[in-house]
Amino acid sequence: MTEEGRLVRPQTPPAARVICPRCRVGEITYGSGVCPLCGFSPATGEVVEDPLPAALDEAVRRELGEQLRIERLLGRGGMSIVYLARELELNRLVAAKVLPIHLSMGPDAVERFKREAKIGASLDHPHIVPVHRIGTTPTFLWYTMKWVKGGSLRDLLDRGGPMSLSDCLKVLEPVAAALHYAHRRGIIHRDIKPANILIDDTGWVGICDFGIAKAFGATPLTHTGAAIGTPGYMAPEQCYGKALDGRADQYSLAILAYECLAGKVPFTGDSLGEIVRKHCMEPPPRITDARPDVSATVAEALNRSLSKRPEERFETVVDFVRALGGDPTRGGTLVVTAEDTASLASLPTVPIAAARSRGPLIWAALAVLVLAIGGAALLSRGPGSPAPTAPSSPPAAPARPVDPGRLSVNSTPWGEVFVDDTHVGPTPVLDFELPPGQHRLRVVRPGFAPYEQILEIASGERVRLSDIVLKPVRQP
Repeated sequence: MTEEGRLVRPQTPPAARVICPRCRVGEITYGSGVCPLCGFSPATGEVVEDPLPAALDEAVRRELGEQLRIERLLGRGGMSIVYLARELELNRLVAAKVLPIHLSMGPDAVERFKREAKIGASLDHPHIVPVHRIGTTPTFLWYTMKWVKGGSLRDLLDRGGPMSLSDCLKVLEPVAAALHYAHRRGIIHRDIKPANILIDDTGWVGICDFGIAKAFGATPLTHTGAAIGTPGYMAPEQCYGKALDGRADQYSLAILAYECLAGKVPFTGDSLGEIVRKHCMEPPPRITDARPDVSATVAEALNRSLSKRPEERFETVVDFVRALGGDPTRGGTLVVTAEDTASLASLPTVPIAAARSRGPLIWAALAVLVLAIGGAALLSRGPGSPAPTAPSSPPAAPARPVDPGRLSVNSTPWGEVFVDDTHVGPTPVLDFELPPGQHRLRVVRPGFAPYEQILEIASGERVRLSDIVLKPVRQP
């Protein structure tokens, strides 16, 4: 629930961790977790996951010991293991992801992993989780990334269920902005799903694991039966192993949006083959069947992005989120307030209760951004300031409506965009509406010289400034 625009968390105890009663070594999130070491589930009383081989855990600690001190195991996925670790040289906590060589899908996996991980690490956007280091050993591939103290959208949905549309858009807007940034550079994520959308304990939203899905195979189904990508979120063309573009990520984002609103994905099945068949052959169920309160406009936007043919979807992820009523150009942060914020003891789940259908907002409606320049500042989300008006005089006739101009801005590296001293958001900014006239554009980033330009925009004109290069400031 919300109170005065801020989140008030229900009075429930924070997630606790207990020692696994089976192996007496692994730690389990009480009530819903599975032991990451032996795979035991207290809820079922059975081993529900393959145990983590002791030899692999020992190899990780031994072979990375000169660079990282492993603090504890955070979790496991279908092909990876994630540790909380401390970089010894920089004395900072990181998330270290380890991918065993025997799951690497082919003899060229090591070089492919290095290539794709470097491409992912080259992305510099405020809503992409940065990769710090990559490496290989005879036993496993590994990389470290920023440790996000909080959890994932998967944790949030598992704890709270369906969201309101407004809450859903608070997630989709920064994700779409980050994906659009990558797509403009020819980089596709290929595995958009709630587990890869991270939310920290301040409400910041970011995407992790860029390029990792591609690094592990060129075909959608491997000899082990695993999928490149996650079957519940894969576009039909991805299931077929066809060439992909940004519209494949758009399809996955639409599945994610559907799940946020309905509390479940549109396509389920008892086997991988059944799920893939539904993605490729069956029309998606209407979101209004699960959420009658969703408007026809939103339902149509979701249906279009879930088209089987990529050319029938929206041109970009930004267009899709706009059709839902969002504005990815804001690039803001989710604002959350809670007395018991996420801590090491409560990871990997997110102790934030999501709103149910028709419920109040779980996050404040205003997006905010804290700038490192000149201290913290609460920033406006409205359009640029209007041009100064001339001395008023009685009009001879009612004024005719004037079409606004539109401004699109991109920069390398990303920077914060200001128009007439009003904050617009991080680059890329797309089709920002401005009244006709003269406007002052500034793109700033700490450690870089600001970019400034005076623009003259006519009624209905579209101005695009791409590939602005911010130059680093040399330290004295």
